[in-house]
Amino acid sequence: MRAFLILLLSLLAADCHASSWYYCDPLHAYYPYVLKCPVPWRETPAVGDSSSKVEPTPNNVKPDVRSAVPMSSDLFQRGLADRQSWETWVAAQAGDLRAGADYWASHRSLPNPGSCSGPGSSASSTEWTSGCAAAQNRLAATDVLRKTQPEYRRGWNSLPPPQAKIGGAEIDQSPPVPVPSEGASRNRMLSWSVKDDGDHKAYLIDGTTITLAATKKADGGDAPSIRIKLASGDEVEVVGEEGLDTAMASFGVGKFDPAGNSDQIIFTSYSGGAHCCTNLKVIEYLAGTWKVLNIGSFQELYDGFPADVDGDGALDIVTTDDSFAYAFAPFSDSLMPPRVFNVINAVVKDVSASGKFASLYRSDIANAQTGCLAHNNGACAAFVADAARLGRRDEAWKIMLANYDSQSSWGLPDGCLVPWQNGSCPPDQILKFTGFPEALEWFLYENGYTSSRPVVAHAAAMRTPPAGSPPADFQPSVEKPQRSMVDVIESFFYLVLAAYFFPTIVALVRRHHNIGVVLVLNLFLGWTFLGWVLALVMASTAHRIRPVQVIERV
Repeated sequence: MRAFLILLLSLLAADCHASSWYYCDPLHAYYPYVLKCPVPWRETPAVGDSSSKVEPTPNNVKPDVRSAVPMSSDLFQRGLADRQSWETWVAAQAGDLRAGADYWASHRSLPNPGSCSGPGSSASSTEWTSGCAAAQNRLAATDVLRKTQPEYRRGWNSLPPPQAKIGGAEIDQSPPVPVPSEGASRNRMLSWSVKDDGDHKAYLIDGTTITLAATKKADGGDAPSIRIKLASGDEVEVVGEEGLDTAMASFGVGKFDPAGNSDQIIFTSYSGGAHCCTNLKVIEYLAGTWKVLNIGSFQELYDGFPADVDGDGALDIVTTDDSFAYAFAPFSDSLMPPRVFNVINAVVKDVSASGKFASLYRSDIANAQTGCLAHNNGACAAFVADAARLGRRDEAWKIMLANYDSQSSWGLPDGCLVPWQNGSCPPDQILKFTGFPEALEWFLYENGYTSSRPVVAHAAAMRTPPAGSPPADFQPSVEKPQRSMVDVIESFFYLVLAAYFFPTIVALVRRHHNIGVVLVLNLFLGWTFLGWVLALVMASTAHRIRPVQVIERV
């Protein structure tokens, strides 16, 4: 009886099993890999015979024009066959081999995908490295065709849901489709944590599957990761910051660039620390390549989805200018003006100084002015910065001069006479300031709040001299110069030469009447000591002075 029931259920399952697949032409994918299609679904036979006739679209609606290319085109069939071969190979892997292969498959479309010796579930495992390298070799040729041949890519992305037969009935073994979480929609931030949501949580937003999960890093800690899979099958995984005991992150989906054709995903994670830091990344798929743009790390928690503040159609990522943190006061007294970024054509742009965000700076300046009037130098710095963005720098400067704390024990930031390079300045170009106003004026110039380079009135007093430089009023002592060996030899030569011709020198000084004889004797026989003595005796003896005859003319 039990055998009969099993046979009956198998026959019913075989009879009730759908004999068709449903394909979405604009998204180049089958149901249930995408749940919604912008045009009516196209029904196709469930068998793998490419010669089978494709049944008409339901309701006699014409499929998208992109489906006009025959499914049996050589490139399409090659892409489909290569994808089937790849999936078969991946399914046969297990453990670290599979983990390494999955790593390369999800990272290969990134601008910097890393190498097969990079991080993974077991980065030091030989099997992990082997699986990654094998996947890299298998996908190298297919990736070239997938990025350059549209029909090949269409075939690669058109792999039907896998089927298996049990007792003669075909059973759908396609991967489980993530159930959309409540409120999983565009243009809002969605949060996830291991503590509240488990090891992973999946969202489906407009055909894009987004999964947040805890990823084990090489040091053993857990970091949040986001895996994005488009309806086309292209996917990427990005690992966030490891800063908390419990992995947690937030993300949101929207169109940041009004001129672009694709959505962007903002991904935030926390690096930990007393006041720091929230890391912001924007991820998008552009021209067949995944772009991961690092906006930066910021002191304040970022929990709001970007909004079009200035009305130009681009979503504005509003953060804070963290250069003010600790610059003129402790963190608790540091006020940080707004800072705004746009993502245009996969490039991050700081648009804070564009003049379009007056509303942000007007909202911020009131609090900063109140703090400045209370003699808080951290607030005074933000107050003048906000005013500079609003074109009221001179007015705010007078208020600052009347209210800043000149007795503050908090240090002042250094300036640099040349652009800073990775946070460092050449020692002979550093400026040391003695007062808050001078330091603030240079600080605002360096950070783009003012365009005019300040005149350093006391540059000599503020410049940090290079190591070993004496004070300005130092009087150096006069020291004998060090003589080289060449100088010593040259001096010795001249001394010997003078001694050799000493008899001739004596005759010259005395205007000896036989100076010619003395010179010849000194020159040719002076090297014999007797000749030198004879010449000296002749030069030293009395000499005759020739009389001068005076002729007078009458």
